[in-house]
Amino acid sequence: MTSTVDAEETLLLNLIFKLQDPIPQYVLGCLPAIATIGAAPDNGLMNKLIWIFRSLGSPFSGLFYFCNINEKGMCAYWLPSDSFIQNGNTILYRPFGHHAMELDLTPNQKKYMRECIAEATVLDRLSSLASAYYIIVGIFAGIARATGAVGNPCIIKDWPYIPLALAWTIPVICVRVFNGRVVFKDPRHKFYFEEPKEEESEESEEERTEKDEIEIMEIKVEENGRNESKRIRVKKLKEDMLNSKIAHTMLTAAFSVLMPWMAVLMAYFTKPIGFACRSKYLTVVCSIWTINSLLAYILHLRGEKSVSGHKYIHGWFCLCGVIIIILFTLLGLLSNTQLWWINLFGNSCITDCS
Repeated sequence: MTSTVDAEETLLLNLIFKLQDPIPQYVLGCLPAIATIGAAPDNGLMNKLIWIFRSLGSPFSGLFYFCNINEKGMCAYWLPSDSFIQNGNTILYRPFGHHAMELDLTPNQKKYMRECIAEATVLDRLSSLASAYYIIVGIFAGIARATGAVGNPCIIKDWPYIPLALAWTIPVICVRVFNGRVVFKDPRHKFYFEEPKEEESEESEEERTEKDEIEIMEIKVEENGRNESKRIRVKKLKEDMLNSKIAHTMLTAAFSVLMPWMAVLMAYFTKPIGFACRSKYLTVVCSIWTINSLLAYILHLRGEKSVSGHKYIHGWFCLCGVIIIILFTLLGLLSNTQLWWINLFGNSCITDCS
C-alpha cells in the first residue's frame, strides 16, 4: 500500500515539474501559423476560435481562401450565395473555385469592401515569419536526420515533429507576409439585406383602397431597390480563365492532401528506420487531414451556398480541429521524452538504433 502511494506521489511530482518547464520555442513559434490560417472576420472570440478549429481540422478550407481568392474577392468570399445575382437572379453557389465568376462591383460595393479590409500589422507579419522559421528549420532538420547527415539521431530527447507536420501552412504564411491584407470586419453585416415582407392589414383585400395599394407597391419597390444595390452582380468568366481557376483549385486540393504526409516519411526514415510509434502517431494526424481535405474539396465541387457549408460537416471539421490540437499537445510531450512512448503505448515503441 505504501509503495503504491509513493509511486503516485512520484508521478504527481514528475508531472508538476514537467508543467513548470518552459513551453518549447517551436510550439510557441507555430501558434501564429495556426492563428493565421484560421483568421476570420467573425464577431466574437468563440466564432473566431471555431474557424481556427475548422481550418486546422481541414487544411483545404484555409488553403483555398489564402491561395485561390484574390484581393478583389477577399470580402465577397465570406458572403452567402444569395448575395450574388446573375441576370437579375440569385446564383446557386458561391462564385469561387470550380464555380468561379467575375465580380462586377458597383462604386458603393467597392466602398463597403474597402471598409472591411485593412493592412496586416507589423507584429502580425513578423509573428508569421517566426512560424515560417521554425517550420523551415524543422524541414531541414528532418531531412538531415533522415539522410544521416547529422550524428546519431537516436537520442533520449527526440526532435519536434510539430513544425514539420505544419509545413502545409507555408503558402498561407507567404500570402500573409507579402500581401498583408486582412478582412477585419464581417462583410455579411455590410451586405445584409432582408426580403420584403407583406405588411399585415386588418382590412380585407376588397376593403383596401386604390391609394393604399399604390403606397404598398412603392414601399416594396424601394425595399427591393435597396436589397438589389447590395447584391453583387456576377458574370461568366472566359473559358481559359475559368479553366485556370479550376486547375489552381485542384492543385490546392492536392497540396492539402499530400503535403502533410511529408512528416510521416521523415519520421519513417529517421533512425530507427521503420514504421515505429512516432510515424504511426503522425499517420493518424495526417489521415484526419487527408480525409477532411478530400471531403471539403468534394463539397466544393458540388457547390456551397455559405462559407461554412453543410452544418454537420462544418461541425465535424471543427471537432477534428480540437482533436488535432490535443494530439499535437501530446506529441510535444512525447517528443520531449522518448521513454513516454513506451509508458503510453507499450513495449512496441522500444527503439533500437544499433
